[in-house]
This record gives sequence, structure tokens and C-alpha cells, in this order.
Amino acid sequence: MKKIGLYLGTFNPIHHGHITLANYFANNTDLDEVWVVLTPQNYLLKKNYNLIEDNHRLEMANNTFNHLKILKFLILNLNLINLIIRLILLIDCQRIFLTNNSHY
Repeated sequence: MKKIGLYLGTFNPIHHGHITLANYFANNTDLDEVWVVLTPQNYLLKKNYNLIEDNHRLEMANNTFNHLKILKFLILNLNLINLIIRLILLIDCQRIFLTNNSHY
């Protein structure tokens, strides 16, 4: 099974910190892939915060991260992102339960 890391953010715009973290994921982890997920909003900022258009942010991400072979680029809507996070938490809880209760 592939190990996939999710790197979520608005990347509005991409800056040196984003690049440093992506390089760390690519070179210092055992991940097979890192999915850069451009989110539709920044949870920390007001709802009326103006984001650069999704297609332009995706183009910036591709231009910035294209040298890192393990990275893929996605734009997901907020509902799908929340679903993915819940599924990951559910799978992790199941793994912990099965590990701690292996006698059942």
C-alpha cells in the first residue's frame, strides 16, 4: 500500500515556507507521494478574504513543485477535504483500537 501525505493549504501565494516543507516531505520521509491540496479558503482568515483564482494557484503550485517527482496537485472542495480528514481519523482510530485490543 502506498504511503500518501496530504499537504493542504490555500497557497495564496506560494512562499519559501511552502517550498521548504514540500522539500522536507519529498526528501526526509518515507512517503511514496505527497498530494498538494489547494483548499478553497483559509480557515484562519475571514470568509471574505480574497483568494487568487483556483486555476492560477494550481498553476503556481505546478510551476513551483514540478521538480519534486512525488508531488501531485489537486483542488478539492471543502466538503471533500472534510470527508477525507474524517476518513483518515476513522482509519487511524480503528488501527489503534485493533492494536490495543488484539485479543478480541
